[in-house]
Amino acid sequence: SSIAMMIMMSIQKLVLLLLLLPLLAACMTVQLKLSPLIGGPPFLPVHIKVVVAEDHIFDFVPLNAADPKTLASLLRLKAVPGEIRSLGKKQAQSPIVEKAEQFVTNYSDRDLHLLSNNCWTFALLMLWELRSTSTKGNDFS
Repeated sequence: SSIAMMIMMSIQKLVLLLLLLPLLAACMTVQLKLSPLIGGPPFLPVHIKVVVAEDHIFDFVPLNAADPKTLASLLRLKAVPGEIRSLGKKQAQSPIVEKAEQFVTNYSDRDLHLLSNNCWTFALLMLWELRSTSTKGNDFS
């Protein structure tokens, strides 16, 4: 069925993500930070954020994450409107932060879906986009 195919493709993406993230993160001034879902239990950190240059945080969440209708739609594997949150200093910025902000501006799929466009896919795509930019040459953490 199409749902089984979507689940299988999502599992494949997750495996690829888990294999690539340590390699990419080892090469960048970018860190990934796990946290609980909005309104979720603190002991279950399954949401991922991208931390760029130590103090700029980017993530992708449902627009109305705490709304029961949003949760019901996500659990039925329906897409919901998403939003990219960007937190950080608005002072002079490094090239990698500017590139991250450009990625956010150009990120076209703003509908969040648990299997195909979520915080994990957003983080992977941002890491891929930032792979060639660093504030410290290639000395990434």
